[in-house]
This record gives sequence, structure tokens and C-alpha cells, in this order.
Amino acid sequence: MKRLLLVVSTALLAALTLNGCYGKFALTRKLYTANGQIEDKFLRSGLTGLLLIVPVYGAAAIADLAVFNLIEFWTGKNPIVAAEKDFQYVLGDDNYNVHAVKSGEMVDYTVSHYNKAGLVETTAISWDSLTGRSAVSINGGPYFVREDQSLAFYNPLGTGAGQLALTR
Repeated sequence: MKRLLLVVSTALLAALTLNGCYGKFALTRKLYTANGQIEDKFLRSGLTGLLLIVPVYGAAAIADLAVFNLIEFWTGKNPIVAAEKDFQYVLGDDNYNVHAVKSGEMVDYTVSHYNKAGLVETTAISWDSLTGRSAVSINGGPYFVREDQSLAFYNPLGTGAGQLALTR
């Protein structure tokens, strides 16, 4: 029994020290975020205690440390991290639905703008997180973002000068 405990402890120590990365701890963060979204403070506090006693947090942390962070170290991608996310913004009568998809260094956003009458426009934005360059398509029209933050329209004969300046 002591030998088995020694082998398991050594293997766990090696896995923890030889993987060489801190990692995102995505599973633990998702669990913590889900618990934090419970609005009733008594229920949230009780659930936190239960998740600590039953060792759900501990199991998630060990799975992150020994499995998912190791996968992230060797492949560059954490299997727990979502590649797609949806957001919704409401400004007065305007509603903006944003769908984001990450694929490698590229992040693609599709923004659908609605008002009381229905769909106003759809904007697609492709952003290269490595270079910081963007391409924009408004209702199907291909545009790209210049270094001076202006939009230029792309056509097969070349580019036209766009006069729309983007603000941050």
C-alpha cells in the first residue's frame, strides 16, 4: 500500500511540475462563474459550501491541473474553453445580438441589429488577434479597416477610399 501511494504521489508530482504551464483553469473558472451567477446570496453561499464539502471544486481543480492544462500546454488549446459565445446588448429600442467564433488567431463577430420594425442590418467582423487587422462586411458589402481606423470598400478593381472613421 505504501509503495502504491508513493508511485501515485510521484506520478502526480511529476505531472504537476513537468507540464511547465500555469494554464487557464477553465473548468474551475466555469464552475465558479456558474455558482456566482446565482442571485440569492443564501443559496449561493450554501451551494459554495456544498461544492467545497463534496469536493467538486477540488475535483475540478485537479482535472484542470492534471489533464486540461496539460492538453493546453501541448496543443495550445484548452478543450474546456468555448470557441463560440453569444452576447446581447440593448440600447433603448435597439437590440444587438453578437455571435463570436474563435478559430486559431481569428475571431469572427456577427452583429445583428434589430429595432421594433425588425432586422436593421447585419455586420460581420473578422479580426486577426495576432496582427490586429480587421475586415468588415456590412449587409454583405466587403470592407476592410485601414491603419488610420477608416473603412475602405473592396472591389475587384481595387479599393475605394472610405470616409467612415471607427471609434473605440
